[in-house]
Amino acid sequence: MRILHIVNAMNERLRAWGESIRSLREIQGLTQTELAKNLKVNQSTVARWELGLMAPTDSMKERIAGALGSDARVIFQLRRSA
Repeated sequence: MRILHIVNAMNERLRAWGESIRSLREIQGLTQTELAKNLKVNQSTVARWELGLMAPTDSMKERIAGALGSDARVIFQLRRSA
């Protein structure tokens, strides 16, 4: 039961991240293809992030935030390192 709870929490987090990426991308007036080109990844990778099917790496989170004119801590609800 505990493992199911952890999996569900991770799925919710991935979906929330994806919604944030998609929303900010659209605000910036970028297509998935344009964002992908800026980040040097495939459009399908951006699509998987937005659908919550895949998580970006930590270094990619910073690159995504920069490309979208935001802060990775805001997009990905990250805590500051102590």
